[in-house]
Amino acid sequence: MIRGTKVDLAGETFEIPPLNFDAIERFEDQLRGLGTLAAVPTREQRGVLRGVVLAAIQRNYPDMTLDKLKQGMDLGNMMTVFKAVISVSSMEEAKPGEA
Repeated sequence: MIRGTKVDLAGETFEIPPLNFDAIERFEDQLRGLGTLAAVPTREQRGVLRGVVLAAIQRNYPDMTLDKLKQGMDLGNMMTVFKAVISVSSMEEAKPGEA
């Protein structure tokens, strides 16, 4: 088990580790293009969020699927889960207008 940040998804606790270099390279451009997220992110932004979270969580839970993740993530925990991945990966959240 790779150390990370513990988050709850659909009543289960998962320890989400940092992104590995492969995932960072895969999502780098998309992460830079996220910009400021609204209360209800766009379909494209949600896709990036899910992809990043799935890449991180599968490092400890290889049986996690996109469908399972989509069932566990909701508007109430989406930003908490995403911020957990970003913070544990030592990336800083940009201020509005920053890359």
